[in-house]
Amino acid sequence: MCQLPIARTAIFQPSPRLIAATRILKKHRKRRKNSRAFRITALVFSPGALLLCSELLRADNIYSIGIEYGNVVDDVEVVQLLVTRNIAEWFNQRIADASSQGIDTQLAITTFHWTHSENDLYGASIGARFIYSMHSLQIAKLTPHIEYALGTALISDTIIGTQDMSTAFHFKNQLGLGFRTQHYDFFVRASHLSNASIKQPNDGLNILTAGVIFKF
Repeated sequence: MCQLPIARTAIFQPSPRLIAATRILKKHRKRRKNSRAFRITALVFSPGALLLCSELLRADNIYSIGIEYGNVVDDVEVVQLLVTRNIAEWFNQRIADASSQGIDTQLAITTFHWTHSENDLYGASIGARFIYSMHSLQIAKLTPHIEYALGTALISDTIIGTQDMSTAFHFKNQLGLGFRTQHYDFFVRASHLSNASIKQPNDGLNILTAGVIFKF
């Protein structure tokens, strides 16, 4: 009895180039989606930033502006600009009295630019900054201080270098120390940015910066 040969169906296996192209396309779509979200949310931040800047003509060390430079993992360079305002008088008398004892409470708005060989990333953050000045340890006109800040941040892309941040929205924690004078703050800061596992992967970023703030 004659048997006909059975045709075998070849299993299609995509080439490495096709797999790489698919991954790039997915990343591109993800970046476009988060870029739109960043632009929309930036419109929400803008009125508050403009309102803060419109009051900068008022003096007496209420406001300050500063610049930071630093590094993130995977050779990512960081440049940050910040504007702060003392807000102790917005709260109750106990917090206002604490400010006179060396504890300052500030509203801080920061914009930042992260640079990597593969891509750039822009962002903004807003939060509260608490500074404790140790007047008893003052050297000449330099007063040591420590600070802690927490807030929220938005970034224009979810990927920087090898770090996958997954979301445009993040939480920010910051710890720093330095010296203060009447009109200047000199500091180093360590910051952590992550989405608190709202979405995976959540690589997060650890940032180390140094900078100066001018108070007016």
